[in-house]
Amino acid sequence: MKKVNYKLAALFAAATLCAGMVSCKDDDKKSDDFAGLDNPVNPVAPTSESAMSAEDQKDYLEKVALELMDQMPASEFEQVIEMYDDWTQQLSSDQNDAHSITRWANQAVESMFEVLSLQDTTLREMRGKSYIDSHIVRSNRRALLSLSNFTGHFTLNNKEWEYAEANDLQFAFTDKSGRLCQLKLQTKGDTKSVKVFTEIDSDEYQELIMGEDGIRNYEITYVDDTALYVLQLPEQVILTLTCADMQVLKGTFTFDLSKIDGEQFDISKSAFDVSSSIELANGYKYEMCQFAYSGNAHATLSYRLSKNDKTLVAWGIATDVKGLPSAYADELLSYGFNDLELDKFNLTDVVVLVNVLGKVQLRGTISDYLAFSEAANSLENSDEESIELSDYKALVENLNSKFNLGIFYDGNNVQQADFKFAVFAEDGDDDFEYVPVIKFGDQTTYGEIGSFFNEKSFANVIKAFGQLMEDYQALGK
Repeated sequence: MKKVNYKLAALFAAATLCAGMVSCKDDDKKSDDFAGLDNPVNPVAPTSESAMSAEDQKDYLEKVALELMDQMPASEFEQVIEMYDDWTQQLSSDQNDAHSITRWANQAVESMFEVLSLQDTTLREMRGKSYIDSHIVRSNRRALLSLSNFTGHFTLNNKEWEYAEANDLQFAFTDKSGRLCQLKLQTKGDTKSVKVFTEIDSDEYQELIMGEDGIRNYEITYVDDTALYVLQLPEQVILTLTCADMQVLKGTFTFDLSKIDGEQFDISKSAFDVSSSIELANGYKYEMCQFAYSGNAHATLSYRLSKNDKTLVAWGIATDVKGLPSAYADELLSYGFNDLELDKFNLTDVVVLVNVLGKVQLRGTISDYLAFSEAANSLENSDEESIELSDYKALVENLNSKFNLGIFYDGNNVQQADFKFAVFAEDGDDDFEYVPVIKFGDQTTYGEIGSFFNEKSFANVIKAFGQLMEDYQALGK
């Protein structure tokens, strides 16, 4: 019998493919992209009138997949790739003197560290006429990882980067077309500090010193260095790249500082909320709409890809979090997770969503992850040589009852297709196994998902996708 984890992966992967290729919560205009993510939608079975046949769904899925690929031609990235190739060649360290940048970076890193305590002890041990000097150096440092340490304006002039003091960070150069290009990094708003991890470094150095008459003396240095790394988060970080009057790229990273309470993050009760976006000159925008967590409450992660303010694909996952013990994230990252008690940890009301062009939605839910996992393990650990077929079917149905994964169209809550597991028996019920199947609203069932998503039925999609990949691979050649 095959491993259930493999089949679960196959089930969810195949279901994702049904959406062609495959999500933000930050504005009302696009809130429909994530409908049902943080507020799960109860699926409704289609009526005899509203049920779409398997063939109709094949046609619609193909139409949406082709439309998505038509929206993302490689030609729209030609200018961006050409500019990038020109810049990387022009700004290569082999072409320009970057010693000023190296010195500046080293000084900026050194300025982050503050020595809190330093102890240097020397002990001498005599052994006959020879001696052993032991130097014990114990240091305790704090490193503040802050973008405010990295400021200055660099201008490429006669193949040498010239430095000038400034309150932000900027690199300026003239490209091959004679346009002034500026890469700028800025921070805005207040800041808060969060402990990230502690690094402990222990080392030993030994030096042999020959004395008079060949007497062998030793100097041994023992170093114990403890460094606490603290991240200083600003409300917003903005990265822009402009050439003349054209904004080639803009990256924005936003941190909700109101969620941060104190320097230590307790996974059982602390919270954070982060979002980011990258905008290109060709109209494409990639967003991490929300990465939010609240200890023993809720977690959400959602993304969206749009073009000229029209959503192409959106996807996300949300879940309630329960049973986490009190523990500080920086200590877990420093000393490991081995002592973390997770006996009561569980995820409930798990929702996975993929939304393509607002026309095809893949939604999956698990009400209780522990119950789902236990059902999967019971099936995985069953002995197919001794178990009765009826008992085996009961295990499969128990697993099916723990999750729902389906296809929806045009943003409504009518589930037109359902992914489940089914038992297939051969040789007089002596040889059986479970396989992922897909059931449609018109009661059509495909015994293997691959029999629905086959090369013949989706030949146009496969051909178009292959050509699209070739077009993207050809960029910059």
